[in-house]
Amino acid sequence: MASCLANKDKAEAQYQLGIIYYHGLGVRKNLSEAKKWLRKASLRGDASAQGALGVLYGNGEGDWKNCGEAEKWLLKSAEQVNDSAQLNLGIFYTSESCGKTDAVKAVKWYREAEKQGNDEAANNLALFYDKGIGVSQDCDEAMRLFRKSAGTGNDKAMQNLALAYLKGTCAPQDDSEAVRWFRKAADKGNAEGMFGLGSMITMGRGEKQDMAEWVRWYRKGAQLGNAASQFSLGMMYEIGAGVRQDMNEAVKWYRKSAAQGYQSAKDKLLELKAK
Repeated sequence: MASCLANKDKAEAQYQLGIIYYHGLGVRKNLSEAKKWLRKASLRGDASAQGALGVLYGNGEGDWKNCGEAEKWLLKSAEQVNDSAQLNLGIFYTSESCGKTDAVKAVKWYREAEKQGNDEAANNLALFYDKGIGVSQDCDEAMRLFRKSAGTGNDKAMQNLALAYLKGTCAPQDDSEAVRWFRKAADKGNAEGMFGLGSMITMGRGEKQDMAEWVRWYRKGAQLGNAASQFSLGMMYEIGAGVRQDMNEAVKWYRKSAAQGYQSAKDKLLELKAK
């Protein structure tokens, strides 16, 4: 049906068909076909298609990365008040992949998306206020935005709130609050939150020490590919803390962590080899 309507120049159907080919939904994934249909819909002014086409060009999928086209189509979509495109335009001006970093423009588009309730934009904008990038540093605004984003279930914002309380940067240093937000992030499946929670329990900060509990969270984070959790789990197996001592398991997790460039894991593997 989408194909039939798309061939009749129905912009929404052309967009849907482009997305079908882009994700391979019921058909073989075909980026050339995705681009063709997204472009047709974009030329007809469909904001969703323009945003998707901009992301496609920006990601360089299909070997046709084109930063100029990415910016052009994201702008067209963002100017039609498409919050996803506004978010992605903020990311475009934040990322160095296209060499067009512009903190002021990033803030502008994150703010536009945040006004429409985009939780990821709220979190990203909060980071700019937290660090004073593109705007004057404003901890109150950073925390407001982190809380707004976390309140809608954004796990990255929960993780950032935990870090703010842990480090005492834009909030009073508070281990209990840090643990509370790390746990919320971890329960949402955030691997960094899992590592943070495991670390707090290991140190007995804001939560009583519990070997079984800290191993559980390190393992969850490690299985999701978090390099710090993989290293920490390796340490647990090496010294036998919360698990039976097992050097083979320790080395396995050190290697996984080192493969991601985690320096402590690389150093540990060299140390074990020297022994």
